[in-house]
Amino acid sequence: MGLLHGLLNLTGFLFLVVAIFFARKHKRKLHHLFLLISFILLSSALILMLIYAGGILDLHCITGVVVFVLLLFVILSGFLFSSKKLKRRTHKVFGIIGGLLLLFQILYGFLKSLLL
Repeated sequence: MGLLHGLLNLTGFLFLVVAIFFARKHKRKLHHLFLLISFILLSSALILMLIYAGGILDLHCITGVVVFVLLLFVILSGFLFSSKKLKRRTHKVFGIIGGLLLLFQILYGFLKSLLL
């Protein structure tokens, strides 16, 4: 189950990177499609972790939940950005922070699985 959790997170991260690429190319439909797929994969990984691990147990679990909440905030800030209530730079900064934290989370989980 732990391997499936890691693969879902890694695939979700890769879809997130592709979504950012399409956002830079101003292809809104593809950007939203890849964001939706990424969100579904990351949600599945979080639910799998909560069911399999039995809740939030250690630093890896805590940072995973924090990353998920931050990515939810980035999604909501995207709605605020599209309605001109938030600047692009703010939305971009939160997205970069969320993506880097997700990458850190994946690497930390990989190293943790190698050591245990």
